[in-house]
Amino acid sequence: MKSSHIPNFCVVGQSNQGKTTLLATLTEDDRLTISNMPGTTPVATEYPVEVSGEKIMIFWDTPGFENSAETHQWFQKHADQSNNPAADFIKEFGGRPKFRKECEIFKPISEGAAVIFVVDLSQRVRETDKQQLAILRQCRNPRLAVIFSKDGKDRNLEEWTRLLNRDFNIRIPFNAHKATFSERFRLLDRIKTLIPEWDETMAKATNALKKDHERKRSEAVSHLLSMLQEILKLREKEVLEADKDREEIYESLELKIRNAVVNEEICFREKVRETFGHSDEHWTMPEILNNDVFSEEVWKVLGLTKVQLTTVGAIIGAIVGGVIDAHLGGASWGMGAAIGAAFGATTAHLGAGRVALITVPGFVLGPLKIPSKRFGGVNAEAKVHTKSALFGILIDRGLLYIEQAINRPHGLTDDAPVEIPVEKEHEPDTPPTSRRKGLANTWSIGEHKTMGKFIGTAAKTVRDPIKLDDARAELKRVIMKQFEILTLSWNGSTESISALSSDH
Repeated sequence: MKSSHIPNFCVVGQSNQGKTTLLATLTEDDRLTISNMPGTTPVATEYPVEVSGEKIMIFWDTPGFENSAETHQWFQKHADQSNNPAADFIKEFGGRPKFRKECEIFKPISEGAAVIFVVDLSQRVRETDKQQLAILRQCRNPRLAVIFSKDGKDRNLEEWTRLLNRDFNIRIPFNAHKATFSERFRLLDRIKTLIPEWDETMAKATNALKKDHERKRSEAVSHLLSMLQEILKLREKEVLEADKDREEIYESLELKIRNAVVNEEICFREKVRETFGHSDEHWTMPEILNNDVFSEEVWKVLGLTKVQLTTVGAIIGAIVGGVIDAHLGGASWGMGAAIGAAFGATTAHLGAGRVALITVPGFVLGPLKIPSKRFGGVNAEAKVHTKSALFGILIDRGLLYIEQAINRPHGLTDDAPVEIPVEKEHEPDTPPTSRRKGLANTWSIGEHKTMGKFIGTAAKTVRDPIKLDDARAELKRVIMKQFEILTLSWNGSTESISALSSDH
């Protein structure tokens, strides 16, 4: 896309009215300086929106007007006599400190940028607002107003509406502090109707952004699957001496495995933030994401049921049992897989809350393992129990975290949480309580089998790369379907789950 054909938008408004916040949200760049102090944007600054290294649209952040009255007087006298009054104003007053901020505002406007005027409905209309709107009208650039209210009240809506009806082409309600991903795109779709000659380029730009977000979602799910694979590779060892308490060794190994899982989840979240352009995790998450992954609260809300774990465990057991058949050269007539499936289903049912599987060296006899009689000087090894509910929980938390990253406005720098919708469940004649079941709880039997196939294939000591890639691709398709559920949830109920712990 040639630079001369890139849509340019100049964001204008009073100081400390949310211009930079709007820009940070639209450009998905949380590195923009956002301050409650007026006058923190001294010059017009270009913020391009890029996809694959190519600029597709440009937004300009500008300072607030400093001398509205005198600027308005000049425009009343000269605007009708000029083809480009903004450029003529800069030519006349460009060297005067008194009009430095006005000249900065007019730079992108003089070059054809459309005007986006930010209106805070919590503020009354002042004389300076009337002057500024008149100035922008006399510039004759396409213009729209983005309206919101900092305090959530629109008590001045009628007054602002009368003023904007005269001077602006379009008025769009949009709160950059709370806008979800879908709302950001709806705003861009409205913007593209502002200038007919930009319709084609804006359509291309928004389509490119949508495809880029689809790519980012796919990349984020790949990060999630990679995290699961790394967790399945985890191994921790400790020497089991005869004079040491075995329970202490086991507890130490369990703790090491849990800490390693926590670190893998931290790495996954860092990658997701990087994918979606968040420079830091500067938001307060609901407890379901903020609590330790092994907390009782998280497992109550997101854990799979024992029936579901039995389904997953049977598939994992069958895959492990397949290794037995392979080692016996087929002489077991498939009995290895049958034994593995039965054992997998049983251990999954009994070990729903287990995380670490700890083993010590022993003698192997066919499908059976006889523990060694020698307990001194051997290594006890721990790995993540493949039949644990942990993997369903990690998938759910991963999906919810990805949605947080997608829907967290980049212009929101305080610690307000992004709200996650919840379901309402209550017994007759009892007050309703907020609760969210794990997303994996909604999966079909076939989808649970897909998860079991991936876990079993990734957990094998000798991995078949082709089978692993196929199992990973199948599970990725299942997980990507969950975004449709989450998207519907974001567009529906917005009740927060930040107080879930009080409901269980």
